[in-house]
Formats: sequence, C-alpha cells, structure tokens
Amino acid sequence: MTAAVVRQRAQARLSRLVLQAPSLIVVRRGRKTAAWGGQSLTTGAGQAVLLAEGCFDITNHPDADGLYEAFWLSWAPDVLAPLRVAAPAAPAVTLPVAPAFADALEAAFRAVGDPGLPDAVAAHRMSEIVHWLRPLGAVLPRAAEPDIAQRARRCLSDDPARKWRLQTLAACLKMSAASLRRALSRHGGGFSDLLIDVRMSAALNLLQCTDLPVDRIALDVGYDSASRFAVRFRERFGFAPSALRGHRR
Repeated sequence: MTAAVVRQRAQARLSRLVLQAPSLIVVRRGRKTAAWGGQSLTTGAGQAVLLAEGCFDITNHPDADGLYEAFWLSWAPDVLAPLRVAAPAAPAVTLPVAPAFADALEAAFRAVGDPGLPDAVAAHRMSEIVHWLRPLGAVLPRAAEPDIAQRARRCLSDDPARKWRLQTLAACLKMSAASLRRALSRHGGGFSDLLIDVRMSAALNLLQCTDLPVDRIALDVGYDSASRFAVRFRERFGFAPSALRGHRR
C-alpha cells in the first residue's frame, strides 16, 4: 500500500518501467502516456489510469503552464483480485473521475500519507477505492505465474542494498548459478543488468515516495557513491534524480 505525488516541469519518459503491483494514477495537471506491446493509452487531467503489473514505457507531459502533476496509489496484487478476469484484458485502462470518486481518491491518498492514522484506517480507505473501480469498468488481466526473471527481480527488490552476487541470488531462488545465468539470458538480460534495473527502480520509488536526500537513497539502493548513483540513474531514466520528487508514506 503506497501513495506518492509526482510533479515535473519537463517532459520525462520512463522506459521499460516494471510495475510489480497494480497502480492507479490520478492526473491533476498535464497528460500521461503508457505504452506497451505496440499499443499506447493517454490519460488527461481529471482522469485516472489503472495499470496492471508489467513493463511499460511511461511519458509524463506537462500542461501549457509547464507542469505535470499526478498522484498514484498502489496495492498488493492480491488486494485487486475482484478486478481480475479470465478473458483477455488490456493492462491499462483510463477511468473518468467524477466528483464523488475524486473525493474518495483524495481521502485514500491523504490516509496513506498521514502517519497519525492507524494503518488499518488507511487500508480501509484504499479498499474503498477497489469497490469504486469495478462499476467504472476497470478490470485487470489474470495474474500469470511469475517467470524466473520476475522471481529474481522480487528477490533483489526485497533488499536492493545487499551486496548481491549471482551465486547469492541463485541460492535465494534455490537453483544453481549456471542455471540462473542461462535462464536470465533466455529472458534477454544478465544478472548485472537486472540488478542495476532493480536498484534504479527502487531509487525512483524512494524519490517519489519519500523526502530522503539523494545521497541517502543512493546508500539505500546499494551505492556508496552518490555521484556514481546519479550517473547510473541518468543513464537509466535520462534525467537526474533531483528532477522527480514526491512524498508520501
């Protein structure tokens, strides 16, 4: 259960962004485009987009005044089980945000971000949003059994700052290092690339969800050098870590 604000003054494209849990993004200013598998969907101000787990190219477009602003809510995958359908379903859907729904969204967002509220209250507000989604036509694809790359990503994501080695990850997955190397190669990558991507994704989340300074985030995702972390982040996303900040619990 997570919530965050994203504000940008320049267009930003987040390529190959892997979502490990469904997310609902409510666009306040500007537009958001989600692209996957040769398809794309654009959500404008005053609308919301529900994204399933998966890999997307995300572009945030500022409005005429030069500002993009949105907030997002994210649930554990099993919480949205009522929205899963057996029939083929797109991994992204745009939803209208009528005033009553907007009030419920804002209440959930504030609850998740309020450290003075018990977690149970925040969870209740978030569960209310699930009850809003189905009548609005929101459905999600049935969750597939995770492949080896997804399982590896989850292991790494549990502790991105750990001094990971291929052998350590293989032990986590209860397989040999050679088998893991071959499996990751079949999925189009290797251990080092996957580790960097997981760490950069974790950093992106911390930049959006916390007020931690960049040097602390660098440490939290496994980099002793803030400058080296910043270089990696810019290589991965195309902009500096300081360009994208939000805050919520």
